[in-house]
This record gives sequence, structure tokens and C-alpha cells, in this order.
Amino acid sequence: MIARTLITRSSLLIWVIAFGSLVSSARNGWAEPKRESRYPLMTGEELKRLIDSKATQDIVIVDTQPSEYFAEAHIPGAVNLPYTDRITPPVNLPRTKTLLLYCPCQNEEESTEMAIQLEKLGYRKLKLLQGGLPKWRELKYPTAKSGE
Repeated sequence: MIARTLITRSSLLIWVIAFGSLVSSARNGWAEPKRESRYPLMTGEELKRLIDSKATQDIVIVDTQPSEYFAEAHIPGAVNLPYTDRITPPVNLPRTKTLLLYCPCQNEEESTEMAIQLEKLGYRKLKLLQGGLPKWRELKYPTAKSGE
């Protein structure tokens, strides 16, 4: 009898946990939970304030788009370091400034991979632009073309 009661209670507990998880997922639009970034994130709004106040002297904005896409549209003041699965030295970026990496993806996938590679090469001051170029454009912030 005790065993049957424990099994029933255990089954009920499992059902409550599972149902609670479904309710939580439904409230969040069935979205996957946002993962923690291993690098600090900067919002587009924060970067725009820095650019507008001309306070970007301690950061280098690094765009990881292929060079032909970078030439068409990038965040003003950015330099191009196209995404690759293996960065080969030398890398022409300063180690004394914070590198703010962004990519053409919404969840910082490519910029995270590039940051990991740069970290292996000794870079320590690394941040990612939250939402990348898509978020920047969604906020209707300006982009630049190469040669402007």
C-alpha cells in the first residue's frame, strides 16, 4: 500500500512539473530560453549613445560579415574581420582596446565564435553587440558603406 501511494504521488509530481513547464513555454510563445553569453553584451542603444557622444575611443567595433556585405552596409566606424572558422595570425586589431564584435545574425552566433578564436590568440577585452546587425537595423540606426 505504501509503495502504491509513493508511486501515485511521484506520478502526480512528474505530471505537475511537466505541465508547469508546458504552461511556462506557452507563456513565452514556445520560445527557447535565451542562453547566457560567455562574453558581455552591449545593446544597440548603448552603442548608439557611445557613437553619438563620440565616446568610442576605447572600443573597436568589429563587423564579422563577408567583406562584400561589409562594403554595402555596416555600423559607422566599424572595421571588418570576416567570419572564418579559423583566424590565422597576425590579426590587425589592438589588444589594449575593447573589441565589440557583431555579426549579421540575431543571436550572436558568428560573433561569439570569432570572440572565442580571438581569445585563444590572447585578446581579453571582448564584447558582443546584442542582436547584431539585424537589431541595429530594427532600431533604424544608420549604416555606412565602404568609402563613405
